[in-house]
Amino acid sequence: MTSIRRMDHFTVVTDQLDHTRAFYEMLGLRVGPRPDFGIGGLWLYAEDRAVLHVVEQAAMPALRRGVLDHMAFWARASPPRSNCCSAGASPTG
Repeated sequence: MTSIRRMDHFTVVTDQLDHTRAFYEMLGLRVGPRPDFGIGGLWLYAEDRAVLHVVEQAAMPALRRGVLDHMAFWARASPPRSNCCSAGASPTG
């Protein structure tokens, strides 16, 4: 079992990389190191942590449903807990 400790990063997809970069730099994030994934993009940092991954896409779908691609949590192993579902709680709501 794991225990979520904090949010690690968000990933957004854009067809306007320069505008996206400028927007988040205006909010105080700065561009920093990013591995070569073979696609355009950048990582934006708050202090020494990459908190926003931006992935460049040539064109967005005509029906834009949002640009959030994924969120990642930072977790660590924790001791097993009692089954939450046996108490009526459900992880899916």
